[in-house]
Amino acid sequence: MACPFFFGREPMEDIECYLNYPQQTGPFTAVYLASIERGEWLSFALWVSDRRAALPMLANLLAAELPVIVDRPQVLRLREECRQVDWDTLSGSALGCLASLSLFLDQAANQENAGARFEEKR
Repeated sequence: MACPFFFGREPMEDIECYLNYPQQTGPFTAVYLASIERGEWLSFALWVSDRRAALPMLANLLAAELPVIVDRPQVLRLREECRQVDWDTLSGSALGCLASLSLFLDQAANQENAGARFEEKR
């Protein structure tokens, strides 16, 4: 089943997750940390879309056209929403995305002044 958020768009490559440091200057304003498979991203987006009221930040992130830059306060809120998800209600690809996204957001939250950036693999 296709995710309704991506209907009519070109197929995405895998999603790359970067720690983003907008206050830095020079070539090192972001650090690559992880990739999430496209199918996992879309599967979790579909699962979250049915829970938009409870998980609005996740729903917006997963439905957004990439690239997406997330500032520090949003990283912290996204991490909290990931912690609210009942892992027992997920399986397969959606579970893989939540695991990857949760680990990435924990890393970003633990880095001083870090935001996040999500973009399609080049």
